[in-house]
Amino acid sequence: MKSKYEVTIQELNETIEKLQNSSIGLDESIELYKRGMELYKECSIELEKLKLSIKTINGENLIME
Repeated sequence: MKSKYEVTIQELNETIEKLQNSSIGLDESIELYKRGMELYKECSIELEKLKLSIKTINGENLIME
């Protein structure tokens, strides 16, 4: 079973591949770009959660800014 991060990064990679295809129109490119940015943000959030989880497991002192 894939994690949320793995599923999201896979969709992001697929979106990037579609964007690199020169045969798509401008409107579709814009929609793909928007979706790509959403996926990027989701991946960033998931990575931060994972980092926090690892720090918690390791017993590190956490300072939240």
